[in-house]
Amino acid sequence: MVRALLTACACLVLAAAWAPAASRPDPGEGDRLAGAGKHADAVREYKKYVQTVGYSRESGRVLLALARSAHASGDLGSFVWARGLFTRWFPVETGPVREFDEYEASLRMRAGDWAGAMALVEGLLKKYSYPPEVGDRWRGLLIAGYDRLARPDRVFEIRLELVRSGRRTAQVADALYRVSEWALKKDKRELALYYVNRLLSEHPGWPHIRHAEGLKRAITWKTITVEDGLGDNSVSAIRFDGDDIWVGTWLGGVTRFSRSQGRLQKYTAKNSGLVSDLIRDLCIDQTRVWTATFEGLAWFDKRTDAWQTVLTVAGLAGQRIKCVTVSDNRLWVGTIGNGVSMLDFRNQKWRTWRRADGLPDENIVTITHTPGSVWAGSLSGGIARYDLVAEKWKTWAAPMGTPLQNIKATAFDGQRLWIATHGAGLYSCDENGTGWEQYTSGNSGLPVDFVHAVSVGPDGRIWAGTLEGGAAVFERRTGRWKVYTIHDGLAGNDVITIAFEGRYIWFGTLNGGISVLLGDG
Repeated sequence: MVRALLTACACLVLAAAWAPAASRPDPGEGDRLAGAGKHADAVREYKKYVQTVGYSRESGRVLLALARSAHASGDLGSFVWARGLFTRWFPVETGPVREFDEYEASLRMRAGDWAGAMALVEGLLKKYSYPPEVGDRWRGLLIAGYDRLARPDRVFEIRLELVRSGRRTAQVADALYRVSEWALKKDKRELALYYVNRLLSEHPGWPHIRHAEGLKRAITWKTITVEDGLGDNSVSAIRFDGDDIWVGTWLGGVTRFSRSQGRLQKYTAKNSGLVSDLIRDLCIDQTRVWTATFEGLAWFDKRTDAWQTVLTVAGLAGQRIKCVTVSDNRLWVGTIGNGVSMLDFRNQKWRTWRRADGLPDENIVTITHTPGSVWAGSLSGGIARYDLVAEKWKTWAAPMGTPLQNIKATAFDGQRLWIATHGAGLYSCDENGTGWEQYTSGNSGLPVDFVHAVSVGPDGRIWAGTLEGGAAVFERRTGRWKVYTIHDGLAGNDVITIAFEGRYIWFGTLNGGISVLLGDG
């Protein structure tokens, strides 16, 4: 009985093997359909062949072809069926395993099975060594998948991994952009600038490079206006005192930002003891904030949070105060119409200099200190230097052959004095008043000749604020100028004060508020 059964089975197998071609499916039909891009039809033909013929070497090839066409047509069910049969019939054939894994991950994404797809892709990156471009494409798909799954923590981890790799792939470029955006939202501007600078330098051919340039502008520039609590959009002075930022405004009094507390306070003539809202200058010492106004000299006591006013009966020459500065236990005050007054803190005595005492003009708009000297810039009489030892003034009224007039600001870089003028650009001389130079829009990169602010940056470069020309920075060693305007991110092209804090450059403008620039250094 058993022998008869075995003989019958053998006959059936031989009959299937020697059956006429017309009675067996042709795998070539599936190949032709796949070649024509008709993958769904190809899947049906391949399935028909395998289901009819069963196990054979040719069935192995057909199953692989079926899996590829199922992938191409998005047929996850047929793909899983083909993979299962191939794995069961040909367990020692490991070559197609990677291809199967990749196809299945792709199909599960297309089917919306993001969790299953992400598990497969994570496994792919652990099991196989891919070229950088291919591996990062898979990582890009991981980011997309985990984003769909609302896994921002994992998305961020993958982006950081890409950023740290330093590879030159599109996915790394995108990660640099996204991490820079994240840092900006967290107000970590220096970190954001680092990432976007890497993007711009390492991936210049990135298709979205314009977006990166726009992001850098958003990172490097920040604007503060009355909408943020500023007393007025016309800013006359910016000073830093540890945690506090003090801002003098043209018509809106003094604004104080206490950063650690996130507190903002506006001092005006109405809500405090401030003598006037017309602020022209600020100077800070250990215990006081000295404030020059057009209606008197005031000071804020940091210990008591109270304002006081210095009266002329005390020895101050006048009430229209243009500038104030402290050096070597002395308070120096420049006035409009009454020359220079100085208070010696050691004996609390005032002293005043007018034209009769050696000043070229009694309208003093700026005072700057150099070793052993005090320089006073005037509206119409040039600039004068007071020798602290000899106690005498010396004036330079026309150092370059033409009258030095309409001085607006002065600054000392450790070797040279810089003088900003309205109409004649920038002048410069050494601390002895020799070696004069003049920079104008005609002989240098200065954008206009109406310069109302000059400051020395931490790196020694000279910054000039102009009317209608924005701000310009000058490196004397190389002779190079760079100009910043509203097109770069500046809040306004009328810049009347410039201050520095670390890598941040603060510009006070007329009517535009404050612009803060994060330098690349």
